[in-house]
Amino acid sequence: MVITRAKAALDIYVAGTMSTPFASAGKTQGFADYNARTLIQFMRTMSALRPRAAILENGQAILHQRHRKQLTRFLSAVNGYRLKIFNAVDNRKFGIPHHRVMVYFVFIRVDALAVDPDACMRKLCHIMHAATLDRCPKFQDFFATAGQALIAQRPSKIHGDGSCTCSYYKFCELHNCFCKICRAAGRQTKLCRWRADTSQYMRRNAVQHTKYLRCWRLVKKSTTLKRSPTYFELAGLHGISVDRLKNISPRQRVMLNSFSLSKNLLSKDVIVDLAKCISKPVTIRGDGIVPNLGKCCSRLLVPSVAQVISAKQCLLLQGVNPDALDLTDTKDNEIFRMVGSARCLPAIGTVLMACISVLRW
Repeated sequence: MVITRAKAALDIYVAGTMSTPFASAGKTQGFADYNARTLIQFMRTMSALRPRAAILENGQAILHQRHRKQLTRFLSAVNGYRLKIFNAVDNRKFGIPHHRVMVYFVFIRVDALAVDPDACMRKLCHIMHAATLDRCPKFQDFFATAGQALIAQRPSKIHGDGSCTCSYYKFCELHNCFCKICRAAGRQTKLCRWRADTSQYMRRNAVQHTKYLRCWRLVKKSTTLKRSPTYFELAGLHGISVDRLKNISPRQRVMLNSFSLSKNLLSKDVIVDLAKCISKPVTIRGDGIVPNLGKCCSRLLVPSVAQVISAKQCLLLQGVNPDALDLTDTKDNEIFRMVGSARCLPAIGTVLMACISVLRW
């Protein structure tokens, strides 16, 4: 994430700092990581400006026990402030079908509080609790309400996987991995992490695969069916165009076919993150909630319509109305990068409103 600072007339300082030093993507080095300088810069700015309120946003990994001692020393660097930590703030609680859990550190200057500090802290919690919702719409309905509905194309000719000869636990020449390890050690090398993760997923879901295969035998009423249909065969059976998926990589095709062995990919609530590894549980979701938007949010596939979520739809998942922005000269790749580092406007807006309500003007 990239730090974003705003010094408004309300004397409120808002910053979103980088979470990679505390997450597994940054090797969990914590404050020893060079990217943690954004947190240090946040505290220096607070000490210099002395705003009435300051909001710091970061990932949940910052509250891990391994960083607790350094975090406590870091948060106590500025005197004269009351601190309230809002943990596990999910975008779904604000009506956005996007799974992103963040932590908000709210600093309130004591001499700027309207009433007793303890009462103000309780009011902050009350406002945050009152603004959250019990239910969240699913992404298909959410996009349809915003005028960005996902519609499946039905072509006259179905492009399937006819030349594929994949069998269980194996991959054909059409779906070879082209990574450096496979190019150097050969196609059947066991050093390839992608091949090992895919085979492990297939073995782990062998029971579900058997049940799924029986269901398809009943549907097809064929005793000669040796395997369950691949995703591309399923799309052909239901008349869904896969023309927009011609350019996906061989490993992503194998990922979809592997998922189709034990999961119903044609459910409208299923979404697959093609940028993730198949062994991670966040790669596929079937509850109508979009996974965490990261730097590779341009690879979120909705299999039921064979369509990748667009840049404007990703903006909607961060609470931004794309129609209110002038995106004429902005490329989709630039929007995807900005969305991956952006903040959910309903969530940060609620925290900001709670801060304003307890301040003395």
